[in-house]
Amino acid sequence: MTHDLESNSISTRNASTSHGGANLDRIEELEAKTLACIQGILDALPNQYALLVDEDHHIVLANKTTTDSHGVTRDEICGRYCPEAIHGLDDPFPGCPLEEAVEKGRAVERELWDEDSGRWFRSAVYPTRFRTKGGRAVLLHTIFDITEEKAAKDKLLRVSQTQSALDEILVAALDPAPLDRILQIALVKILSIPWIGLEAKGCIFLVDEITNDLVMKAHHNFDAPIRKMCARVPFGHCLCGRAARSGRIEHAGNLDERHENEYEGIRPHGHYCVPIMHDGSVKGVINLYVKAGHTRNETEERFLRAAAGVLAGVVEREQLRASIAQADRMASVGLLAAGVVHEINNPLTYVLYNLESLVEDLEQLVARPNNNSEEKEVAKSLGQELHIGLHDMLDRTRDAVGGARRIREIVKDLKTFSRVEKEAKTRVHLIQVIEAAINMAYNEIKYRARLVKDFRSIPPVVASQGRLAQVFLNLLVNAAQAIEEGDVEHNEIRLRTWADENWVFAEVKDTGKGILPEHMDRLFEPFFTTKDVGFGSGLGLSICHKIITDFGGKIEVRSQVGEGTCFLIRLPIKPLDEVHEEKEAEKKEPESAVVRGRILVIDDEPGICRVIQRTLGRQHEVKVANSGAEGKRILETDTTFDAILCDLLMPNLSGMDLYEWLSSSYPELSEKIVFMTGGAFTPRAREFLARIPNHRFEKPFDPKGLTALIRDLVIAERNR
Repeated sequence: MTHDLESNSISTRNASTSHGGANLDRIEELEAKTLACIQGILDALPNQYALLVDEDHHIVLANKTTTDSHGVTRDEICGRYCPEAIHGLDDPFPGCPLEEAVEKGRAVERELWDEDSGRWFRSAVYPTRFRTKGGRAVLLHTIFDITEEKAAKDKLLRVSQTQSALDEILVAALDPAPLDRILQIALVKILSIPWIGLEAKGCIFLVDEITNDLVMKAHHNFDAPIRKMCARVPFGHCLCGRAARSGRIEHAGNLDERHENEYEGIRPHGHYCVPIMHDGSVKGVINLYVKAGHTRNETEERFLRAAAGVLAGVVEREQLRASIAQADRMASVGLLAAGVVHEINNPLTYVLYNLESLVEDLEQLVARPNNNSEEKEVAKSLGQELHIGLHDMLDRTRDAVGGARRIREIVKDLKTFSRVEKEAKTRVHLIQVIEAAINMAYNEIKYRARLVKDFRSIPPVVASQGRLAQVFLNLLVNAAQAIEEGDVEHNEIRLRTWADENWVFAEVKDTGKGILPEHMDRLFEPFFTTKDVGFGSGLGLSICHKIITDFGGKIEVRSQVGEGTCFLIRLPIKPLDEVHEEKEAEKKEPESAVVRGRILVIDDEPGICRVIQRTLGRQHEVKVANSGAEGKRILETDTTFDAILCDLLMPNLSGMDLYEWLSSSYPELSEKIVFMTGGAFTPRAREFLARIPNHRFEKPFDPKGLTALIRDLVIAERNR
């Protein structure tokens, strides 16, 4: 569309003013100079279009940048319809501010996106005092490419918003709040970043190291079905599980085959799933919803990796803090347990010895043939009542022995928290251990559930048979007690074994009531129990955990309320050349006469001294000291003992102190000390026992074992 250029010339004259002919030429000359000046000003504007246009979008003047970029002359572009000449359009460019500037009589600026060129422009229109000769308003129209400027500003804004979000996450991390709350704050801050094409929706998972699943710990704008469906996500499942397995960001612009979790009414969307990594290990995944059709963007991913890096540090710190707290609790429990063990073992030693010896005496009395005529008369006079009474006394004493031995087993369980001496590790056939545990627990199981065994062939493991039996007995009893009595056919306890190249696995699974989610994190804490008062000490699982980890293994648990619980144990497979079995050589009792020796017993418990005196007194001369100080006084004047039985921990002068004194004063006597311990629970005691070569035995001791040890020591001393 073209116009008469004359009609589009600019006039500075008022339309109602008339001039004489003499002045008209002069005025037109001035107008021409004015136009030339304006043209010069427009041409001086670098790198932008500058035009004078009338209110109907027709070009009056155009600067050199405009004409050069379009390959036309000034005369060719003036008078043309601006949208057609500049943009190749039949109508004004969408968002052009000219009409608003004309209507409101003020300057208007807008930032416009040109789809064809893929560039941003600042389009500005400014009213002027000029009009065309036809009376139309003339406006200054500038168009400036601001793509780079806008990109720089956007980058600065993104950097500012990014840093602000990271700072706020860091501030939240420094707050001594629960980890779940920190994750919730971080999630909301990430979702608030405006320059990422996010929907205000997402969650954060952490890795459950026991089950190797992702567990949702924080979420935003998730309704109940999504929370339930995505509460746990296995590694490799759906986008989040894939990110956890690969350790790389998973992006989807739309729903695709990787989006395996689906539900009715799901809306089109995409995802960023960002792994939370620490030292190459996946700690969790950030799951963010993006708008459908979203395109993967490296700048966005750099920010998301940075946010995940901050959270990785937070998660690692909280896990370390929890580990330290657990270790502190275990250490405190260990110290308490060792003290209790020490105090129980001393009286238990002589209680158990006296009861066992009393049983032996009663058995002999009941079984003794009554040939003496006088005894016959007494027995006859006392009648059958005495005979029955002796048997009753024997039965009651046997019951007492059984109770004392049960106490001894409980004390042994407590000693796992403070044990210094390592139990001998041998090649253990795990299935045999499990079968033994089944035999012990079957009475608890048979009224509650069917027992299903699925045992596959597995190699031996390096462990202690007794300790492993304790683990499986505890798990089987727990499984049985989680199931109500009376419905055997509909409940089961299933045991499975299998192996891979590196591990032997054993699983104990029940169909019981399950464990509440809030209890899962505390399951292996000492003294924590989910059982009713009086039905559990809270030590069983913590002891199991310690036993398995001491053997280099892992114990894992997963549970669903109302469906049951599954404990998985894995133990490492070691090559045969790494297995150091301690085999006890079978020794025949010497047939020679017993060598009588001199024995010194030092213990602050008189009852223990009496027990040892009764045990050894028939074969040896036994001298007793009821304190370390008394034992020292004896040794200062008498050094002719073949063996010295000495308690490790005593007030004032301990067995350790006595050893140090003998080492400097009578070195040959220090080698003769055999230490008795009810549980070495101080750091000094542990260090001491670890460095000395002397014999030791634990209370409550086996009389036969003690007798054999002293016999060997006396013989060795006499053969020097």
